[in-house]
Amino acid sequence: MADTFTFNPAPPKEALDYFRAKGFKPSFDFRDVWREEHAAAFTVAKAGSLDVLTAIRGEVDRALAEGRTLAQFKRDLTPALQRLGWWGVKTMTDPKTGETLPVQLGSPRRLKIIYDTNLRTARAAGQWERIQRTKEFLPYLIYGLGPSLRHRPQHVVLDGTLLPADDPFWNTHFPPNGWRCKCWVRQVSEGEAGRRGWKVSPSPTVEYVNWTNKRTGQVERVPKGIDPGFDINPGKARRAIPQAALTQKLNTAAAAGLHQAAAQAVRQVVKSEVFGLWAEKPQGDMPVGILDEAQAGRIATNEQVVRISPDTLKKQRQNHPDIHLSEYSWVQETIERGEVIQDRPNSLIFVLEKDGYVSVVKAAKTGTDTFLTSFRRLSSDIAKRDRELQRLKQKTKK
Repeated sequence: MADTFTFNPAPPKEALDYFRAKGFKPSFDFRDVWREEHAAAFTVAKAGSLDVLTAIRGEVDRALAEGRTLAQFKRDLTPALQRLGWWGVKTMTDPKTGETLPVQLGSPRRLKIIYDTNLRTARAAGQWERIQRTKEFLPYLIYGLGPSLRHRPQHVVLDGTLLPADDPFWNTHFPPNGWRCKCWVRQVSEGEAGRRGWKVSPSPTVEYVNWTNKRTGQVERVPKGIDPGFDINPGKARRAIPQAALTQKLNTAAAAGLHQAAAQAVRQVVKSEVFGLWAEKPQGDMPVGILDEAQAGRIATNEQVVRISPDTLKKQRQNHPDIHLSEYSWVQETIERGEVIQDRPNSLIFVLEKDGYVSVVKAAKTGTDTFLTSFRRLSSDIAKRDRELQRLKQKTKK
């Protein structure tokens, strides 16, 4: 009886656009593709064959577009996966550990999870796009519980929470908030809130817990009550897809020894309207520079692409309002031609004295991300400039 569940009617265009914009990414474990990566790539754990991924994706797309039931999804996909040999328990080698293990491939339970998770996140991303267009007239979101027989206690506490659509709470708690989570949000106008006597809730204090990703060894901070990996807003993550794809391409080029080509590509991006459009409503991190292999080694980072985050851009505008967006093309120039000063073990300062720019680049402790943390002009006052240069050059050089 549960298999009659459906997401009818067919979804709005935004949900389909979100799903269809994804690429493919084979993986052995669901933790191999993490958080925002799911917005850029369609993946199914242990589906290493492109034939298998294509078959599953095609039926998910069909279910999303036509509002097909879970029973219809399983009926059509099961024989296709059986023909491809992706069904039942089989022995596979984990490419990360080299271990040979018995693993569960296709099964009725797995198909239910694939159907539920992909359709819910696509619809959530589409809903977020609509919220952004209409929040001027429907400025609030209310959190509600779905039709599950049992609810997570942390989700029950959130039932009825009413907050502005731009509240940071929705960055981590926009449903679905876990496997098989059926929680929802809907928009509320000022008028409806007034008629119902609803008051805007205080922004909840989010309690975080440590969770170790055993695939990477990395310790993540996850909101309590949110399943690891679900603590993102799918709609916001969708907006970061172009930058994520660009970063991946640049890193691939740099790793292949095409550093100069990658550096030139970064310059073109920062000088183009793409950078300006991102800066208007920044979502996700934007590449602004690329380190050479030696520079990356000095701060122990595996990522040569230097990105600027929305938070850093905001701080830049507050602290250095004189910096025009077009000047960010000088970040790559400071990296290539500037004097390099080792500020800290994971931080480099690039000083381009002749042209008057300073960039600070910092690697994350994990060694998997590299960020621009500051970009500024040297003072036009000669005395002040000399003092600043003296201060910078007193830092340890290596």
